[in-house]
Amino acid sequence: MKYLMMTLIFTVGMNGGLQFFSAEAPLVLAMQNTKSLNFGGDASPGTPVVNFQSLKRKNMNDSSSREKTGMGGQQAPAPQSIHEFKVPALEGGEINFSDFKGQKILVVNTASECGYTPQYKLLEELYLAKKDHLVIVGFPANDFGHQEPGTNEDIAAFCQKNYGVTFPMAAKVSVKGEGQHEIFRWLLAQDNPDFTGEIQWNFEKFLLDENGQLIHRFRSAATPADEVFFSAIEGR
Repeated sequence: MKYLMMTLIFTVGMNGGLQFFSAEAPLVLAMQNTKSLNFGGDASPGTPVVNFQSLKRKNMNDSSSREKTGMGGQQAPAPQSIHEFKVPALEGGEINFSDFKGQKILVVNTASECGYTPQYKLLEELYLAKKDHLVIVGFPANDFGHQEPGTNEDIAAFCQKNYGVTFPMAAKVSVKGEGQHEIFRWLLAQDNPDFTGEIQWNFEKFLLDENGQLIHRFRSAATPADEVFFSAIEGR
């Protein structure tokens, strides 16, 4: 069996000492039928090479795989509703969506330096007027135009100072690309009567019913002042 080693490795030499090989040149070693490493005394020519970087990478991949599967290696079931999610809150603590069972939920990806940022005012007014049966959850994200560059602390201060936001705000996330938060992967996979596909800009909105199921999507320009938006929240 032959192994091509492109990283820094070491073997146990014939005199029992360590031999190092440069990562700059490929190393091809023939490994014979050796079952274990010999770390003491003279090592035979068939002593296997230990590539610790490869072992570390394998362990990381195995760990990642285990996180996505349940007991016995079974694939973890997909969430059936948004009520199964928990996310870090903007000012510490946690937002547990199971706390919102029996209420409609409006999820909004927000930004502090966007042309749609004044929608914070309308969203806060809506939340105060309908909080008995509607909760709004904002998710700050810097994915579009780099319009949310600040820290969680910066964002919290901005929302409070400029719009007096009291509805729940999650810690800063990504809503697209490789780092896309799992709650948005789930939302984008749900059927709805409006449209499907990726989020295109800040302040897109996802409306979920009392059972945590997606019932409507709205693009950035839609606001609580729009009749179609208000009617959807009222269930008309």
